[in-house]
Amino acid sequence: MEYSSIIYKDPRRLVVVFGDVMHGLINTHHGDRPQLVDHQYLIERPTRLIRFATRLGLAKGNKPMLQAVEQAFTFIASQYAPGDQVILVTRINFKWETDPNAKALKLLARHLCDGTNPGNYSTVQQKNAQETANARIPIYGVVVGLQCREQTESLPAWNNRLKFILPPGIKHIICYDRANSFRSCFTTFDLEGTIISRELRFLSGHSYHEPLMDATRHVLYYEWGMLPKWDEHQPNWTHVQESRSLRFQDLFPLDSIESDEMLRHELRRYQGLPGVGGDGSML
Repeated sequence: MEYSSIIYKDPRRLVVVFGDVMHGLINTHHGDRPQLVDHQYLIERPTRLIRFATRLGLAKGNKPMLQAVEQAFTFIASQYAPGDQVILVTRINFKWETDPNAKALKLLARHLCDGTNPGNYSTVQQKNAQETANARIPIYGVVVGLQCREQTESLPAWNNRLKFILPPGIKHIICYDRANSFRSCFTTFDLEGTIISRELRFLSGHSYHEPLMDATRHVLYYEWGMLPKWDEHQPNWTHVQESRSLRFQDLFPLDSIESDEMLRHELRRYQGLPGVGGDGSML
């Protein structure tokens, strides 16, 4: 596998989007925040007949999903240069185990981690350990939108689950849900998979684009004019807790917050944020 020899001064990002709509993303080699984006169309779930034939070995599975993975892999492998940051994005409408876009992200992540080409199943040659290591492409971040109403796990639990479902070494995992109001969980891991930091957001109303851009701005480059200027607003309430003796849930009754893994917790409440419905509040 040959990678691009171009080295960028600032971290360039290669983004693959499976089935989601991400507004305002930069998509150019130029500027101080270079980023290239590959949009794969929403992969439809196979019919029951195709799924049944696949279980019987009479079909090769979801062909559109496999083609999307091959195209996405080709995009990354042809553009990747050492130092680039690879980000994978998807939105799932079914359970993770059966959603074709989730399967595509997981399969692509595995090929990048293993240094294998999904389009060369019939011509794969045995590689030595050094060749395999050189072909591997690290994944910087993963963004997953949860649209399935059957998903009952909390967002922190989803982040922890994805850490084990996906290949090791992913630095950032972001899950978000906008079924009723916008919620997100941004977790950063070290090389051993230990949580370094975790940020949870809860927004009132049905706003979507502005909260998603602000929640993912550390792993995706957006046009400056599209980004909400929420960092210019000061919280109207802050609470810091650094002791394990008092659970974070006692400070604010949010069952989805898992606090045992971290020593320091900080709650911030904002009001009057532009682009947020209701009173513009965010926790």
